[in-house]
Amino acid sequence: MKKWILCLMLVFSVGCQAGQNTLGKGKVESLPNQPASLLMVEDDKSRNGLLSGTPVDPVTMKPVSDKLKLDLGHHYNYAVSPDRKKIAAFIWPTGKENEKGRLSFIDRTTWKESVQQKIEVDERTGPLIYHPDGSSLLWTVPAEIDATHGVPSVFSLVRYMIEDKTEEEVLRLPKLFTPYETHVLPSGLLAMYGQTIDENNLAKDAPQLLFIDLEKKKVVQAIHIKGLADGQIQRNESGSDGMPNITAMKPGVAWDLARNRLYIVHADQNKVTVIDLQKRAIIQEKAYKPSISLAQRIQHWLIPHAEAKMASGTDIRAAISPDGRSLFITGTKREVETQTNGVSGYRELPLGLQVMDTSSLRIKHHVDLPVNDFGLSPGSGKLLLTGYILEPKQQKNSGIYIFNFQTMKMEEHLEGKTAFFVDGFSEDFRYAYVSNWSEHPEQCIIDLKTNKIADRKKGNGHFISLMPLYRK
Repeated sequence: MKKWILCLMLVFSVGCQAGQNTLGKGKVESLPNQPASLLMVEDDKSRNGLLSGTPVDPVTMKPVSDKLKLDLGHHYNYAVSPDRKKIAAFIWPTGKENEKGRLSFIDRTTWKESVQQKIEVDERTGPLIYHPDGSSLLWTVPAEIDATHGVPSVFSLVRYMIEDKTEEEVLRLPKLFTPYETHVLPSGLLAMYGQTIDENNLAKDAPQLLFIDLEKKKVVQAIHIKGLADGQIQRNESGSDGMPNITAMKPGVAWDLARNRLYIVHADQNKVTVIDLQKRAIIQEKAYKPSISLAQRIQHWLIPHAEAKMASGTDIRAAISPDGRSLFITGTKREVETQTNGVSGYRELPLGLQVMDTSSLRIKHHVDLPVNDFGLSPGSGKLLLTGYILEPKQQKNSGIYIFNFQTMKMEEHLEGKTAFFVDGFSEDFRYAYVSNWSEHPEQCIIDLKTNKIADRKKGNGHFISLMPLYRK
């Protein structure tokens, strides 16, 4: 069982390569209100591939100094302070079992790192979260490990008081509960969405939304979201080869904190669940009727039903528009199939984009393009769609489609044979930062006023990415 699950996880994490870009540079202009610099992160050949951060101009990507360089270790996890003046980061020096991760604060004016000497973790933490008032940091970390299976069985919620430089365990989460997403609500409560995962890394029972009182240090309410599939799920029947029939489902979770709403788009059925975060209750569950998508047509064309031996599942991405009126939905369907030679192969199909009206929970727009991810820029009114189709022996990339998310009219299509990932946006939302997924990766800046690539920088190794202050 455990070996099969590991193999299935490896299938899901396979990387991709893309064709190289050919578009030249355009003119750029520096904005007086832009911050002095952002961090450009690259793997450093002189340090055996460890990551280094160089402060660069957020518009031209030119280094602000030849002497400034930060050690970001083997991997890191970061959060930006509410006033945008500091970056908090856990930095792990090596990839060896996440040992000796250090907590650091990086000043965005001087780019000096202040290491919090007493804070060290030997596990990978959940996302770092600044409290909205800037007084503390919050994160989750495994507190107990199942000795037999080597997986976390209990997680802790930890708080670090920044002024006092003190760390405390707020509470231990219910046994086997794995936290996925955490937000501090306007009420001051902490909302944490997650799933109970057993020792075989399989989903158990229904996903939950926990409401945590940080001052009383306890879970004050738990909502069990029945009928929602999240995680690796073992079906009763086995495949024709006798192996366990496992599907992996990831619903789309969209937080609208301004209006105290949480929207969850199911991955295994056309259904949406709405939770009132103030009343702490499920207020609506509704099935919706999607338009037939490009992915469905491709699936019918490429995958005869008899050949599809095992469905690996679906990942959904969802986000709310700034005015709370639209829910954007996209994702990827993955198929695992047994070839004639008995070897299992897989393909990934993009689901296109659907836009749901949040008041009626009906689909009001459908974009029939090969896309499975997006970045939403509230300040510019732009929606960036990206995607690829992964087939045996072949990959088809989609480039970047730029839409006005209010009118849902396409304004531009850039580099249609390239796979991109939207990293984030500048603070004024004028520029989008995107990474090119290719054998020779590069970082690109898109001017959302002209809808053109304004500048680009090729990486010296296998990784290059700006560390945006506003992530998608």
